[in-house]
Amino acid sequence: MKKNHLKKLTLLILAVLTLGMGAVYANDGLSGKKIAQMAKDANKSRNRIVWSKMEIFDNGKKVESRRMINKFYWKGGKERIVVRFMNGLKRNVTFLSVEKNPKKDNIQYIYLPGVGRPRQISSAEKQNDFEDTDMTNEDIGGRKVNDYNYKRLKDRNIKIGKEKFQCYVIIAKHKNQSVRFPKFRFWIDKKTLVPVKVKVYGKDKRLKRVGFSALVKELKKGVYMPHYMYMKDLERNHETKMMALKVKIDTPSLKRRQFSPSNLSKPWKER
Repeated sequence: MKKNHLKKLTLLILAVLTLGMGAVYANDGLSGKKIAQMAKDANKSRNRIVWSKMEIFDNGKKVESRRMINKFYWKGGKERIVVRFMNGLKRNVTFLSVEKNPKKDNIQYIYLPGVGRPRQISSAEKQNDFEDTDMTNEDIGGRKVNDYNYKRLKDRNIKIGKEKFQCYVIIAKHKNQSVRFPKFRFWIDKKTLVPVKVKVYGKDKRLKRVGFSALVKELKKGVYMPHYMYMKDLERNHETKMMALKVKIDTPSLKRRQFSPSNLSKPWKER
């Protein structure tokens, strides 16, 4: 009896210690919103050019392959992004996103060669699909932290391919629950602050899309970037894959004035 009682007492002590350690681990002072803001602010440089390949699949069959160039510019904590397709049916279609202050929407434009001038994307279109992909304009141009309410869940360790990540897990619920995708669950790698996994939910609360990022590489000290991104629309069985082929960081050739609507129709020297 004494031996059995000692065993139960030992198990009880271990349980208490485990719960105590868990409480300390969870109470690290980081709320869901704080983690989202940390992820947004991390991995910035002065600028960046990324040459990528995009592949689109429908019901498991590759239906299109595109080359694209993404340019990034950061100043004063604000981001400007311009994306251009370099070949195929979307050749020279160019997207621009300009980050404003935290209380204002990002301003986004799309330039279609057939139209001949850039068109501003309305706030209601932010969660529309980006040029027949499984990513939205918001995914490509960046989402506003203040548009969402956050909840932190239990930290998780996950594996993507051969990579292992220790992750913060947060729920982000849009303050406007009438939007197309009002809820996201993000897994954010603690070391790099790169979001490495996402689940996207619709207004009916059902899971609509899943995605992940992988091949996370350090571009320079403390600045990380995934070189592979994947998103799948579960209802349509439609997939988008993006692979970074080449990256240039902090190049003097990129200037702030290049990231403006008036420049969207102009030729690029990058090929």
